[in-house]
Amino acid sequence: MTEPKFDPEMDMIREEVSVIRLDMLRWSQQEFADALGIARTTVARWETGALPLTRVHALAIRQLLAIEKKRRAAKAKAQNSPLAGRGREGLRKR
Repeated sequence: MTEPKFDPEMDMIREEVSVIRLDMLRWSQQEFADALGIARTTVARWETGALPLTRVHALAIRQLLAIEKKRRAAKAKAQNSPLAGRGREGLRKR
């Protein structure tokens, strides 16, 4: 039987679930769980160390962060657009 490979990125995610959830996403445990399609208690158990984070879930969290980063960037870009706040009027040619 082979020993599992050490993956520092996985360990970082394992240790930082609550930081990612609270500081980066500013989501409740329930919102985070819903986005990942898991139970809220699973998130709570990850954060307390009662349940190890699986590679599948670590990758899902990484993907969730990437999607959320793109969504927030698009939202910020839209808010800074010269057409922002004009409603339908902003779409008409002048």
